[in-house]
Amino acid sequence: MSDYKFNPDEVVGVTACNVFRFSKEGGEVLRLDERGFHYKGQTIDDAGEAYRLFMNWMNNATGEE
Repeated sequence: MSDYKFNPDEVVGVTACNVFRFSKEGGEVLRLDERGFHYKGQTIDDAGEAYRLFMNWMNNATGEE
């Protein structure tokens, strides 16, 4: 284990970000941001549909069905 001690003065350019992006093979598939849930470039307003699409993508991304 190293003797490194965190020094907050070393942190430069921190930006607050409330966006989650999920990509596969270089393309954005899912994005959650202040405007909502986006799937393959389309905004999904229905929470149930957004959940279904998210779980479908997660299962495909992990190889589960």
